[in-house]
Amino acid sequence: MAATNDTLPDRGSQTPLSLIDKNLDICRGVIAVIGMLANGFVIYVFLRVRFLRSITNLFLINQSAIDCLCSAFLVAMKFIPISWPLQFGAFNDFICKIWVSEYLMYGLIVASTMNLVCVTIERYIGIVYPLFHRGYFTDRKAKIMIVFVWAWGYACELVWMIVNGAEDGICMMHFPSTTYLHFNGFWFITVIFILPVTIMLYAYIHMFISLRHKNINIANVEASGRTVKMEKARRNVIKTLATVFIMYIICWLPEQAMYFQYCVGIPVDLTGIKFNVALLLINCNMIVNPFIYTIQYNQFKQGVRTAFRQRTTSAIAPLPANPADVEQGGISLPKRTATSTESASNI
Repeated sequence: MAATNDTLPDRGSQTPLSLIDKNLDICRGVIAVIGMLANGFVIYVFLRVRFLRSITNLFLINQSAIDCLCSAFLVAMKFIPISWPLQFGAFNDFICKIWVSEYLMYGLIVASTMNLVCVTIERYIGIVYPLFHRGYFTDRKAKIMIVFVWAWGYACELVWMIVNGAEDGICMMHFPSTTYLHFNGFWFITVIFILPVTIMLYAYIHMFISLRHKNINIANVEASGRTVKMEKARRNVIKTLATVFIMYIICWLPEQAMYFQYCVGIPVDLTGIKFNVALLLINCNMIVNPFIYTIQYNQFKQGVRTAFRQRTTSAIAPLPANPADVEQGGISLPKRTATSTESASNI
């Protein structure tokens, strides 16, 4: 394909970094390290505590796994030096398409968005159509949706792999025409931002209306304590996910707005400080969710206390009360009984 003058800047850095670029990369590095630690902590808690194993939380584990891996790629891509021109021979083109284009990382970013859509749809059906949810949404189907999430992310970003290539050891982006470039921009804005936001906004509005009607019905009848607790737990999950959705809009809107201006022909410096700060906000979206769970998600907060209580208990070996407690082969410990909080929940 012939190169056009109207091309997007390559995501790989091939020129000496300015002071601003260096500071932005330092910020990205800090964000990435926090992202790996925070999301790793979330994964640990969800997998450690049995009562957190629900279909909704399965999507949240996947969300943290995507963001954790995305943070790791961000560190690697920004801080593993690349010498220009590339000296990998026949693999130069492959390195440009897969690594320098940041295809691996941006595929995960798109997958993260689709995962938010999936968990929103799962909760929407669970709240608005509970009978259908109980009969349809199984762990197996949730895992199939998770596989689709990963495939969707990398499928949507295939264009970056296709248009990137190596010329004399330098990574370049080639678009067949300006029209194709702008059409591609509209495709990304629509599929990666506008459509997901529209779906999630509709779902959350409908869910809050449904929960409000249920609260009125519960207030008009004598409900059991268990029913009231379940409704409060459902409401807390929805409020937590709604906060995640709001932070997603805050982090993504500036970059998408500037990219839309570029696609309609309004001059925008896609290499300038404003656009780079907007990209930095997208990176911040990788670290906000663990803090939201820790502050707002009651079930997760209880899980954190349980996880570390279990770890503390298992780290301290109990002493036998008397010699009779010592059997052949070691210490006989009392069997632990399952508590109501350790039973699997599917709120």
